[in-house]
Amino acid sequence: GDRMIRKNRRPTCPTNPKRSGVDLNRNWGVHWVKAHGPCDEEEYEGTAPFSEPETQALKAMVEAQAFLVAINMHSYGSMLTRPYNWKTSHPEVKPEDEIIYNEFAQ
Repeated sequence: GDRMIRKNRRPTCPTNPKRSGVDLNRNWGVHWVKAHGPCDEEEYEGTAPFSEPETQALKAMVEAQAFLVAINMHSYGSMLTRPYNWKTSHPEVKPEDEIIYNEFAQ
């Protein structure tokens, strides 16, 4: 069965409820682009940036704090993604950061 669920459970696809939901990783305001339909199997970004209560809550929390650092572990695909993965070309990773990414990967 479907043990991993990538999206929230918002009912976005009445014709195929299994395809419903919003990919919360794509529901942020930074470089938000309307690229997928509400029945997209994995990557529907929602109707607008921060359209979902989950991202609204995180946005409010972040804005209320003075964080010095944040780490985002992307557990769905058993992977660690680097910042700016929306870009088509990526900046070089500093050697000291590459060591950290490699340690996480092991």
